[in-house]
Amino acid sequence: MLSRRAALLAFAGLLVSPGRLHARRRRRATPRGFFEDFRVSRYLQLASEIQTLPSDHERAKRLRALARETVETGETFPLCRMLFEERPEGFFRRPALGGPVFVDGDSVGNWPLEPIALFRNVPILIVRSYELGGHAESPEDYLEYCLQACRWRALRFASVDPETLADVVERFLRAHPAITDPDWIRRQAR
Repeated sequence: MLSRRAALLAFAGLLVSPGRLHARRRRRATPRGFFEDFRVSRYLQLASEIQTLPSDHERAKRLRALARETVETGETFPLCRMLFEERPEGFFRRPALGGPVFVDGDSVGNWPLEPIALFRNVPILIVRSYELGGHAESPEDYLEYCLQACRWRALRFASVDPETLADVVERFLRAHPAITDPDWIRRQAR
């Protein structure tokens, strides 16, 4: 049985398996990067392009390259939450980026795909920032976790025209009236 401290660390996403601590010395992500200028259309386009690749191997190869290219922005984190899902017998943990500050002041349990929510097949960023007292997980490490512990999501993503995207965002806001800064959500649809 886990001690109370270990359980709290695991819940916060800060518990890393001992083998991973020494196995890699990668650059760490700046978790603020991907949410400073989150654009729904970019993530839909990237996810769609990755999903059209002919094999799981090719999709993984493209994501690995993206994780290396965007280590400072962390674009891989939202993409992984879009492209993967838990296995029937498994659990799909959130990226270890620190304590999330949600758009509605809510808790982790209410946003299972944090840092995004999928609403009508559209990713909407629901984390304003992270409070971090140590090092964030690297995009490469989180991607490897997803490739090993999760499965590819069956849902297919596609680009959406700006008017439809704006409508989806407005419906999301109506469905979540506790969001404290609706304009911050609306800017994601630009």
